[in-house]
Amino acid sequence: MRKSLMFVLFLLFSTSHAMLISYRTVKGSAYPGEQTIYEVCIKNNENASRRVYVLRTSPWPSSVEPSYILDLEPYENETVTVRFSVPLDADRGGVLHQIEVRWDSEGMLIPVVSMVKIPAYGKVFISDLEVPSFVDPREGVRYNLSVTNNYGDLTIEVNVSVLQESMVSSESFNFSLKKGVNNLSDRLVIPRFTAPGNYTFKAALFYHGLLSEKEENFSVMGYAELVKSVREECNLLGKSYVIVVENRGTAPGNASVVEELPSVDRYLMLSTNGKREGNSITWEAELGPWESETFYYYVTFLPLWFVLFLILLLLFVLYRMLQRVEVDKEVVEYSISEQGIDMKVQVKVKNVWKGSVKDVKIYDPLPNISCKVLGYGAVEGAVVKRKGKNYVHWTVEEIRPGEEVVLFYHLRINVGVIGKLVIGPTEVEYVSAGRQFSKKSNLLILKSG
Repeated sequence: MRKSLMFVLFLLFSTSHAMLISYRTVKGSAYPGEQTIYEVCIKNNENASRRVYVLRTSPWPSSVEPSYILDLEPYENETVTVRFSVPLDADRGGVLHQIEVRWDSEGMLIPVVSMVKIPAYGKVFISDLEVPSFVDPREGVRYNLSVTNNYGDLTIEVNVSVLQESMVSSESFNFSLKKGVNNLSDRLVIPRFTAPGNYTFKAALFYHGLLSEKEENFSVMGYAELVKSVREECNLLGKSYVIVVENRGTAPGNASVVEELPSVDRYLMLSTNGKREGNSITWEAELGPWESETFYYYVTFLPLWFVLFLILLLLFVLYRMLQRVEVDKEVVEYSISEQGIDMKVQVKVKNVWKGSVKDVKIYDPLPNISCKVLGYGAVEGAVVKRKGKNYVHWTVEEIRPGEEVVLFYHLRINVGVIGKLVIGPTEVEYVSAGRQFSKKSNLLILKSG
C-alpha cells in the first residue's frame, strides 16, 4: 500500500515539469550481498537542451554509486540503471532510498523501497562450493568452501561428504569464522577403489536450528595400477621364476613385463606366451580391475637333451615305484606240421606290490585267423568273447606279495602264415587296496618259416 501511494504521488508530480520522469523496479528484493535494481527514464520535454544530474541517497552508505550526468537534446530521452547493494549484515524488511533527478534549478525526488530477504538458513550459511569436474580417487576430492557469517566471531561444525546411492566418504570438522565471508580449501579422502562414475559432493552446516547445505556433482575417473612381484626358486637343474602381475586399479590396463636373463643362465625353457629377444623375455596381457596374471619361465645350466634324459629317468623310476604287478608273455614251444602251427604260450603274472592283489582277471588275445586252443596248464582257462575278439581267460582269486602265477595254453593255427604273426599283449585287471587297476604285457611277433 505504501509503495503504491508513493508511485501515484510520483506520477502526479513528474508530469507537471519540463522533464518527464518515470521509473521501473527491475529487482526490488534481494538477499544480503546482492543488489536491488531500478531503471529511471528521463525525457526532455522542452525545445531546449538540458543537463540532468541523477543522484542517489541511501541508509546503506556503501551502496551509493557515482552520479549520472546526462546532456539531453530537445525531446530526447535516456534510461539509466540505479543499483543498491544490500549489506551482509542487513536485517529483514524494507529500506527506503531516494533517487534525485536535478536540472537547472529544479529537481525531483523518487522514493524507492528495497526489500531485504534473509535466507531460510539464517545469517550463517554456505555461500559457495567448488569441486573439480573429474577426480582421481587416489588423490581425494579437493574442494573450496565459502561460509558467510553475519554474526561475530564463532566456531561451527561443518560436514563434507561424497555420495552416490550410498555414503562413500564423510568428514566433520570445526571451522572458526570471522564476520564476513570465510574461505576454506581442503581435501576429502575417498577409498582408492571407488568405482568410476558420477558422484555428489555435499557440504552442510547446522547453526541455531537452521540447516545450510550445497551440493556439486563430479565424476570419479578410473585408473590402472599394475603391481609386479617375482619369486625365484633354485634347484639342482637351474632356477625357476614366477612373475605375478596384479591390477589393483579400477579400470583395465595393459601389462608389459620384461625380464632380463642373467648371463650365467645358458639354456632357457620358456613357458606361457612370452617372447624372447636376445637376453630378455617379454610378456603382454590385458588385466581388468583386480585381475592378476601369472608368468613363469625356467633357466637351466645343462643342455636340453640332458634335461630330457633326467626327466625320462625320473618318470621311469616313478613308474617302477607305482607298478604293482608285472606281466610277461612268451612262446615257449613252437612247431610247424601238416595240421598247422602248434605253439605253447606262457603268461606270467607277478605281484611286486607290498600287499596282495585280488580278483585277478587275465585276458590273452587269440590271433585273428583260424585257430584253436587244445589245452591248458595247471590252471584251467576258457575262451571268451571280449571287445569283438576271442580271448583266453583265467581268473585268480589272490596273488600274495612276491608270488608269481605261471599260466599255459596250447594253440594250433590251422592255416599257413607267410611273414610275421602278431599276437596282441595280455591284459590283466586286478584289485589292490580297494582300487581297480589294469596292466598290459608285451606283444608277440612271430616269423613264419
